[in-house]
Amino acid sequence: MEYLTKPPKFLPIGKVLVHNHVKSALGSRGFRAWLADPDEKYEICTCGWGPHLEHYRVKPTRAKSP
Repeated sequence: MEYLTKPPKFLPIGKVLVHNHVKSALGSRGFRAWLADPDEKYEICTCGWGPHLEHYRVKPTRAKSP
């Protein structure tokens, strides 16, 4: 996986833009974004980052009960 240094102007065919849960400037404080193949582990994000592109975030995981 290669992290992006800025939001892309367009997405390659068959790829989605994904970011992690950190809310900051891209590359700062652990906020990372990358291009990926569509997957069920991603969900559409409405946070407002990269407003010119539909983007996704990694779905939150729930801790398993003992």
